[in-house]
Amino acid sequence: MPIAPIRRIRLAPAAFAALLLAPAATQASDFTFTVPVDIRSLEARASHVGVRCEVFPFVPAAAPGPVSGVRIGTGVAAISLTDGGFQGNVTVRFNAIGPLKDAKGYRCALYYLNANGEEVSIDGVGHRQGTPYTPDARGALSP
Repeated sequence: MPIAPIRRIRLAPAAFAALLLAPAATQASDFTFTVPVDIRSLEARASHVGVRCEVFPFVPAAAPGPVSGVRIGTGVAAISLTDGGFQGNVTVRFNAIGPLKDAKGYRCALYYLNANGEEVSIDGVGHRQGTPYTPDARGALSP
């Protein structure tokens, strides 16, 4: 009979850890952005592309231009290119690192990694004249 309690003690921490991990994997994110992306014939130097979304306690000024200040949260989603292109929706999910009640505005932007592995704005790649080109979207969050 004394062996059963010892086994329970040994199994209890493992079972408890599994219970702690399971809810974390299924919890919803604080922010979910669905970003439509249409990239065609992108230069070979931009082989790794992604979308970065950020949430701020203010509404950022219209693009172009940098956005600085405190971020309530930020998330990234990588895009796999096929023959220099991608057409579809990219979902970026992340949790807040600041108070959710302070979230007022957002910015989502395309980026690529250069040969040194540094993140660079997709603005530097260029685009075909006369085609729609919006590599940076900003605005107010709906309450």
